[in-house]
Amino acid sequence: MPSQHPAEIGYDHVVESYVTRTYGGLPRYLVLNGGRFLGPRWWHTTRFTRHLLNDAAAITDEELEALLGYEWRSRLTAAWLIGADRRERFRARIGDLLLAGEVCYSGSAHCRRL
Repeated sequence: MPSQHPAEIGYDHVVESYVTRTYGGLPRYLVLNGGRFLGPRWWHTTRFTRHLLNDAAAITDEELEALLGYEWRSRLTAAWLIGADRRERFRARIGDLLLAGEVCYSGSAHCRRL
């Protein structure tokens, strides 16, 4: 699937607002990717989780589509926001992205050689 920067379709704010906003010095996508917020020992867990849930409720479907159409960091963040808000209408779209095979181990048992 081709990638398109959200700014190209009028959503230049979504990456900064939802993907790279920092918590404890780390951008949101890194916190989500590492699962650090799932443990109660991280100092920023409560704040991070509250912001994630608030953003999940506030982000529009169009903004989510802009994130899903970009690169892995934006897609990872969009998937968490979609899941946190239980937006079932995106279930098929996320499934398609998971099977697209654009990164190692997705859609197959072996990493594609680039």
